[in-house]
Amino acid sequence: MAKTQNSSSYTEIEYEEFIDPTFKALLVQRVSSDLGYDNPYELFNSLLHKQRSKRLYSHGKAKSKSALALHLEAVRDISHSSKLWRNMQSQAKKHNLDVKKGRDEDTHHIVAAKDARAQTSRKVMFSAGIGINDFRNGVNLAKEKHRPMHTSEYYMEVDRRLLLANYVSQDDGTDIEESIGDELLDMADEIANGIF
Repeated sequence: MAKTQNSSSYTEIEYEEFIDPTFKALLVQRVSSDLGYDNPYELFNSLLHKQRSKRLYSHGKAKSKSALALHLEAVRDISHSSKLWRNMQSQAKKHNLDVKKGRDEDTHHIVAAKDARAQTSRKVMFSAGIGINDFRNGVNLAKEKHRPMHTSEYYMEVDRRLLLANYVSQDDGTDIEESIGDELLDMADEIANGIF
């Protein structure tokens, strides 16, 4: 189905169907040579590398150390729990974590992504280079225990512990990311065992 110049623009699929494969190959060769690439695969690999470098997480951990980038990721309208769960799974073997998740369980963010009561904790975590969906910020909980966890007392305790870990790391010169990350993992263990 050919389109005239006056009709609406092509969709990507229509464009792919309409363009002759030989013409596409010549076009790719021309563009790649104009950009200084000897073959089209070099151009493709370069573009792929640039796209991958835009990813915020690599193997479950935040790649960016920018607190602003981590904040912007936290306020995105995505399924944070799903992303956190994937990051937890990707780090399970490396960090000897038990991350089994039953059907009656939710993935819980220790530091909440959007709740205003978690603002201080988010700032501490982001300043340490730890993203909201970093594997260390999660624990799986039974659904009936998940909702009641979100109390002001809970958020105040998370704030207290992260601020203390931040202070201790600055005082004794330990790595802030490691200190905050270890505290998150400790809280995850306590939450999972019902002693938080």
